[in-house]
Amino acid sequence: MKARIALLPGDGIGPEVIAQARRVLEAVASRHGHGFEFAEARIGGSLSVVRRAARFRPALERAGTALERVGLADRAAAPAGLLSHGDKRKLEIAMLLAGEPQVVLLDEPMAGVSVEDVDGLVEVIRTVHEEEGRTVLLVEHRMEVVVGLAERLAVMHHGALLAFDTPTRVMADDTVQSAYLGEPL
Repeated sequence: MKARIALLPGDGIGPEVIAQARRVLEAVASRHGHGFEFAEARIGGSLSVVRRAARFRPALERAGTALERVGLADRAAAPAGLLSHGDKRKLEIAMLLAGEPQVVLLDEPMAGVSVEDVDGLVEVIRTVHEEEGRTVLLVEHRMEVVVGLAERLAVMHHGALLAFDTPTRVMADDTVQSAYLGEPL
């Protein structure tokens, strides 16, 4: 069995982080007797949104559906390089979804997204998990997004794992509260 894993890199994701993620995923996959395909969403150049996403009819259909889901269907013929930063984030998510991965890794998917578009993207991510059964691993600093989406929440502080539990338990954790209210650990 081969799982498709997609990565939406954030502004702080460089080649070394992607290589490390690939090594971790290879180790996990081999431990469980699975292979995986690793795809990374990147945007740029002068290709239109649809031409970048697809070359064949099934891919065009998936691209169209994914663009509708993120609210970019009306911009399908626009050059991807001319999209706003927030729309580029939406396009990156659409590109990942069009690939139909079983595991979706999102690094700050709400970065640069307008306040008006956050709820819609949160709903897209929620349906990817709840209705399509895909695993979503999310790194996000907007706590309302994290708490609203996560079944399990990990909080890190200066590279150390402080807590890993349900959002309710993590938010009530004394160590987490101390770390984020500025009290010394």
